[in-house]
Amino acid sequence: MHPVPPLISTMSDALTASELAGTVNHLMAAKMFSLAACVMLFYDIAITMGDEIERIWMRPHTPMTVLWVLNRYVSPLGYIVIIVSFHQPWSKTVCNRYVLYPEALKIVTSFTIGAILGGVCLAAELAIKIA
Repeated sequence: MHPVPPLISTMSDALTASELAGTVNHLMAAKMFSLAACVMLFYDIAITMGDEIERIWMRPHTPMTVLWVLNRYVSPLGYIVIIVSFHQPWSKTVCNRYVLYPEALKIVTSFTIGAILGGVCLAAELAIKIA
C-alpha cells in the first residue's frame, strides 16, 4: 500500500482565513440544502398519503408493493440519519461506524430503482412482443 500524503504538507498549503470562511459557508449551505430537500420530501409524502392509501394499501399486496415501500420509505428514513450526522458532533468511533452507511443506502436505493425500472422495461418488451 502507498502511504497517504498529509492534507497539508507545508505551511504554504494552509488555508487562509478567508478561504476557511468560504469553505465553512459552503459546508453550511450544503447542510441547509440537504435539510430543505429532506423537508420537501417528507412534505410530499404527507400531502400524497391519501392517494397512497387508496392506490397502494387498499389493493392486494404484490412484489411491487415491497419495491414501493423500499423506494418510498427506506431511502427517506435513511436520509434522516444523514441529516442528523450533518448537525451532530459525533465521536471518531461513531463516525468510523457511520462512514459506510450512505454507501449502503445508495446500494439499496439503486437496487430498488433498478428492480422497478427492470420490471417496467420487461413489461414493455412483453407488451410489444404480444401486440
